[in-house]
Amino acid sequence: MPKRGDSANYALDWADAVKVLSACECLEDFIVVGVPIFFGLRVSELAHLRADWVHGEELRVPLEQKCSCHECIIERDGVWHPKTMAGTRSLPIVKPIRNNLLNFLRHHPNGLGMTRQWIHKRTKYLMKKAGIRARGPSQDTGYPHALRATCASLLAGAGMSAAYLSYFMGWKSIQVGDHYVKLATAKEGAVKEATRIFGGR
Repeated sequence: MPKRGDSANYALDWADAVKVLSACECLEDFIVVGVPIFFGLRVSELAHLRADWVHGEELRVPLEQKCSCHECIIERDGVWHPKTMAGTRSLPIVKPIRNNLLNFLRHHPNGLGMTRQWIHKRTKYLMKKAGIRARGPSQDTGYPHALRATCASLLAGAGMSAAYLSYFMGWKSIQVGDHYVKLATAKEGAVKEATRIFGGR
């Protein structure tokens, strides 16, 4: 698959994120798209999400966990771990997703039980159903990493610092968080300046 480039370019605004959430047909769908939007989890993290990641009001991505999925057995000797050490992090279980997440994990303590490929397929289906098209030359439907980028973009736009954002997203370099913060600041500033220069509505 060709590299899509900067993930930030594929981030949705809140209105489009709501459209994707509204396209969900079942609780499982809400986990597939809601967890990346509200927690910024990578697809691999989402595929390995378990009930024992919940600790009170936090979701804790572990350093490693035993796993019997085909990919882990073949490629990782039966042990899953985040992409980087920075991927091990604690995230708040925020109100918009709390009830659905806890309800899902109560009934499915081992998580989605689906492959990354299935998550990609379902995400693309839900984004297409919501009328979301990927930005860029491919004009394809969206993909899961766009929802992770959406989380980062929304947090940066709301004022989260680069350091906090890098921790939340599990990036090993603060430069990635700084990139999202600068994009959000530039967007807000550009809109204000253009309105000032050309006049308001």
